[in-house]
Amino acid sequence: MKPLFLPWLRRKFITAGITSCLFAALYSWLAPDPFHVYTYLTFGEHLHRTISMITIYLMYAAPAIYIYGLLTSFLTEILSHALTTNKWIRLAVSALFHSLFGLILWYISLLAAILFFLVDVCLSKFQKDYSITLVLCSLLLPSALWLTCLFYLHLWG
Repeated sequence: MKPLFLPWLRRKFITAGITSCLFAALYSWLAPDPFHVYTYLTFGEHLHRTISMITIYLMYAAPAIYIYGLLTSFLTEILSHALTTNKWIRLAVSALFHSLFGLILWYISLLAAILFFLVDVCLSKFQKDYSITLVLCSLLLPSALWLTCLFYLHLWG
C-alpha cells in the first residue's frame, strides 16, 4: 500500500523545480538591475541584463524554494486537508497559508509563494501521481536554465 503523502511529495518536488525557474525568470525581468546602476534604452539591453540576473537569482532562490517552499507547502497541504473536506475551502485555506508563509521576505518571497501555489494547483489538476523519473528530471530543470543562461553570457558577454 502506497502512503498517502507520496503523490503529494512527488508533485511538490516537480512544483519546486518549475517554480524556481519561473521565479528567477519573472523576478529578473521585473528587477534586472537591483542596484539601479544601468539605464536601459532598448528592449535588447533589458533582455540581456535579465538573462544575466537569472543566474544570480536562481542561485539564491532555488535552494530557498526547495527547502523552505517544499516544507511550508507540504505543511500547508496537510493543514488544509485536516481543516476541511470541501475542495474549494481547502483551496482557499491553502492559498491563505501559502501567502502567509510567503511573507517572510515581503514581496520577493510572496511572489515565489504565489507562483508555487499556482504551479502546484495546475499540476494537481493534470495528474494525480507523477513518476519518480519525472521528479528526477524536474530536479535538473533549474540547473539546465542556469547553464543555458551561463552559455548565453559566455557567447554574448
